Order: sequence, then structure tokens, then C-alpha cells
Amino acid sequence: MTHPVAGLDRFGHPSCVLCGLCLAHCPTYREFPLEVASPRGRLALMRGLASGHLEPTRQLSDYLALCLACRACETACPANLPYGLALERARADLRTPRPPSWMARLIERFTLGWAFESRARLGLLVGTMDLYHRLGLSTLVERLFASMLPPRLRTLSRLLPRCEGPRPPAPPLVPPETGTVAFMPGCVADHYLARTNQATLLVLARNGVRTVVPEEAVCCGALHQHRGLLDLAREHARRTIAAFEPSGDVAVVTNSAGCGATLKEYPRLLGGDPAWEERARRFSARVRDLTEFLAGRELRPLGPLPYRVAYDDPCHLLHAQGIGAAPREVLARVPGLTLVPLPESDWCCGSAGLYSLTQIEMSQSILARKVENIVQLGPDVVLTANPGCLLHLRMGLAGHGIRAMHLVDLLAESYWQRPVATGGG
Repeated sequence: MTHPVAGLDRFGHPSCVLCGLCLAHCPTYREFPLEVASPRGRLALMRGLASGHLEPTRQLSDYLALCLACRACETACPANLPYGLALERARADLRTPRPPSWMARLIERFTLGWAFESRARLGLLVGTMDLYHRLGLSTLVERLFASMLPPRLRTLSRLLPRCEGPRPPAPPLVPPETGTVAFMPGCVADHYLARTNQATLLVLARNGVRTVVPEEAVCCGALHQHRGLLDLAREHARRTIAAFEPSGDVAVVTNSAGCGATLKEYPRLLGGDPAWEERARRFSARVRDLTEFLAGRELRPLGPLPYRVAYDDPCHLLHAQGIGAAPREVLARVPGLTLVPLPESDWCCGSAGLYSLTQIEMSQSILARKVENIVQLGPDVVLTANPGCLLHLRMGLAGHGIRAMHLVDLLAESYWQRPVATGGG
């Protein structure tokens, strides 16, 4: 008996042949060289859980939670097995017999649940957290209650980024008009990286591209999907599709690799739902990563930038979407720019959505290796194409004198010859 999804066995998990080619590409296995910290080992745990041979213990749940879901193993797998799909389903299946702690569930319901219901609610949450930091209350609380606060909570407070404020309005179009796209601004990124979203709209407008931004599009559901909250992820998928359908059949552009991967995989997420499966296919066929969209167009001439630049591949752009050449093709059009190869550019930086907040030790260890590679290379700028990666790299590179930027930030600087968004060093 086989599973209807290609490459899955009757339990709905990849039919791994145990070749081990994935092991050399797994960041957590390199940091924690045990079989259960590898894709092959985790697949064995998933099969054991699905078949009933393994109990849903806390330890098993922890082993699966340690996975970054970077999907580098999918790129390495000669059989192209859908590891990411299996991981999402296993995490969802584990939530019933092994639910998170009551505190974790409360936080999930308030943040991933209530706050992500609307852009106004999310703005209120982000704004409140940012005000808490800007008024120095976080430092005061940590000093007064240092002995009472768990170390993880103190670390979490320091890891949270600072808000850039709401996204400015769309810029005027630079004629002649060359087309229209719909833009997915993202959820958290639209507050923490508002200038990067503005740079995206500026670069598109500079090239005559009119942009439609549906305000009803709040969240793509990626964060929920990675946590195993598949019902919430499906709810956000339906809302997103409905928000973009009025824009017709124009391309849906995103500057977030994580969002893009999820948006393109909506047919998988909503598969089996007769009311939404076909709508999901039509929508996902429209989705383009920003670098993918720009690489396929003739761009207005860019201004010279005499920088040595390193590009770090976001996992969900390279491994989930298979896009590695497009960002480099776009960068090659910037006069004066020297693109220097970054060692292990195809390895995860340790951000992985909420992973950097839920698996702090492993995330920081993986980030330290990434930062070491960047610092040894010594570029002027390190670029990425994913908001989560950008925030993580900025934190790791603080004090090293190396700017971390989204690729579109650099394009905007090239066009206007002044920084549009800054960060890092």
C-alpha cells in the first residue's frame, strides 16, 4: 500500500533508503552528531511513531523539535523525498499526545492565534513589545528580578529585534509603466523590516512596476505550519488566497524566502479540500520570489557600488524553492560590485522562523559558525533574501563592522546612491 503523495510510504512518511547522503548536509547533526539529530534518524522516529512501534514521548518530541526544517536534506536526497512535509505532519500528530506546556500554549494562543488574526492586532503586539524595550523596562525588570527570571526568558528578551515602525505608503511609479504585481508584505517583517519592504516597493516602482498590496493579507501561515499548527496554517492560507484573488492573475511577489516557500506549497497544505484545492493551485502558480521576478526582467540601469559583497542563501529559497542563481544574476547587474563566494553559503544561519527563540542554544551555535565564515571572508556587506535570516545575521554581526542587508536594500542603495535600510556592524 502506498501513500497518494509521491515518495511517501503507507504511513505518510518518506521511504528513506538509509543511504546517509543527507548527514553531511544537516546543521544539527554537525553540531550534535547522533543519529536522532539527523534527517535519517528523525525519519526513523517518524515511521516508528506512525506505525505505533514508538510512544509519543517528550524525548521523541524534543528530537523532532531540534530540527531546523531547513530542508537541506531534500536538496541532498537522491530520491527527492519530501522530508519537510513529513516533519510538519509528525509535529502536528505529536501535539495531541504530547502538547506543549500550558505556558507555551498560552503564548501560542495569544501570539500565533489572537495577534495574527489582523494587521492591527499584530501591530499592537509588536508596538507594545518595542515600547517595553525603548523605555528601558526590559533592563529594569531583568535587574530587579534577575534571580527569579529563568535564564531562557532573560535570553529571549535580549534576542527580540527592534521595530522599524509601520511600512510607509507605496512610492510613485516611475514611467513608463511596465506591469503590475501584487506584493505580500509579510506579518512580522512588515513591522521589524518596514524599510526593507519600502525598498522593495521603491525598486519595483523605479522599474515601472505598479504594486498592489492587499491589506487583508496578514500572514501566510509559515510560522504556524512549522510549529505543527496545521489547522491555523490552513486558515491563514485561505485568507491569503482570498485577499489576493481580486488582483487577478498578476504575479504575487514576496521578498521573504520563508513566505514564498509556504505560498508556493499551498496546494499541498490545502490538498483534499474541494473548495480550496484548485484556488490554491491557481494562486501558488502566481507566486514569485522578488529575486526570481527581477532576474526575469530587463531592469533600469543601476548605479555603481564599490562593495565586496557576500551572498548567503536562505534555506527556504535555495532548498525549498530551488532558487540559487537568480539572486546572483541580479547582483551581477550592479556596476562596481564584487561578489565574493561565502563558504557554506548554502548552510542555515540558525534563524529558521521561531527556532531562534525556541531552540536558543542550537540556534546560537549554528549562527556562530556562520558569523565566523563571514568575518574570515571580510566582505563590506553580507546579503540575504529573507527577513528572518537578515535579523539573525544582524544580531550575530553586531560589532564586526560588516553590514547585513536584504538584497533589495542594496538595489535601492544602488539606484538612489544612499542607504535606504541599514543594519549590522
